[in-house]
Amino acid sequence: MTDRCLYIFGIAEGACPPPVAADLETEIYSYQDLHAVVRPADATEFTVHDAVVDGEIPPALADLLVRHDRVVRAVFATHPVLPMRFGVGVADRAELNRFLTERYDGLKAQLAQIHGHAEWGVKWQRKAAPPSPMPPTAATGPTGGRGYLKRRQAQLQAEQAGGRDFRREADQAHRELAALATAIRPVQSPPAGTAGCAYLVARARQQAFLDTAATLNGGLDGRNIQMRLTGPWPPYSFCAQEP
Repeated sequence: MTDRCLYIFGIAEGACPPPVAADLETEIYSYQDLHAVVRPADATEFTVHDAVVDGEIPPALADLLVRHDRVVRAVFATHPVLPMRFGVGVADRAELNRFLTERYDGLKAQLAQIHGHAEWGVKWQRKAAPPSPMPPTAATGPTGGRGYLKRRQAQLQAEQAGGRDFRREADQAHRELAALATAIRPVQSPPAGTAGCAYLVARARQQAFLDTAATLNGGLDGRNIQMRLTGPWPPYSFCAQEP
C-alpha cells in the first residue's frame, strides 16, 4: 500500500448499499450489487502489527481491531458480507474498482456460499486436575527408588488418561455440532489441553445448533472438560479476502 490508501472492511451484497453508522467514518463504493465498505486511511497505521511482542496486543492495534469488527458487524446485521483480512487496503478508487470488476464472479460465488449463515465458535478446555501429591524422592521414600518410580509412573499414566478422555469428549461433541454446520474450520495448533473449531451455520439450523451445544455443555458437568460457545459472528473464518 502507498502512504494513503482505502482500507477495506468487507464486501457486501445487495440491491442497495448497507447503512453504516456515521460514527464509523466509512464510505461505500459500489459495482453492480457489490458494495465495498472502506475508509480512507494512512497505511502507516497498520505498522502496529510489528509492535506485537510475546502475544501482547498494543492499545493502538487493539483499537484498530475493535473498529474493524464494529464495521463488519454493522454490515453483517443487514447484508451478506465477505470480511476482508485485517489491515488490507488498496491504493485508490481505481484499484478498488479493478478488484470489484475482475473478481466479481468469484466474490458472488463466495457470497452465495455464506448467504444466510453465521459463524459460531466453540472452544474446549481441559479442566485443571487437582494437584497430585509429589512422589517422595528416592532418598526419602519409604520403599526406596522402586516405590518412587512406581508412584511416578502411576501419576504419568493418570495424566495421559486424562488427556485421552479430554480428546474423546471434545471429538464426540465436535461431531455432533459439525453435523449441523455447512462448513467447519478447526483451530490449527491449539494450546495444550484445548481444542477449538469455527462452524458456519445456516440460520435455519441455528436453533438446533444452539440446543445441541447446550445439551452437550450440560452433559459435561462433573467431567474434566469445559466448553465455551461464542457467536454469532460474521463469517471471518470462512471467507477473509485480500485484493
